[in-house]
Amino acid sequence: MGFFKKTFIFILIILFISSVYKDLTVGTPVPGKDNGTAVSMPEKPEQSSGNKQKETDAFQILEVKVHPGDTVLTIVEDINRRDTQLSIEQVIKDFQTLNPDADPHQIEPDMIYKFPVYNNQP
Repeated sequence: MGFFKKTFIFILIILFISSVYKDLTVGTPVPGKDNGTAVSMPEKPEQSSGNKQKETDAFQILEVKVHPGDTVLTIVEDINRRDTQLSIEQVIKDFQTLNPDADPHQIEPDMIYKFPVYNNQP
């Protein structure tokens, strides 16, 4: 009986380690949020529902409603091309310029903020 007990404990440990690994690499899904890996943006974001777009010289401005679990960086990465190299400092600076009353480290769900959409995309 000791063999089965040791085998069972070993399997539980392996399952626990694999679940921790998956949680750290993939993340935990947030309920009520679209958790798809692909983000499709319309060709003209100003026509999408809930998002408004304005244009400046350095970047365009897209108003986005924040969902629970979103951060400034994840939203900016989603609305810009994945292969675009973005400086975290520049993204934070641009966000603060567009939203002077908002803390980029503490954005609130269900609020609408302005985010930069950089024009250096092909």
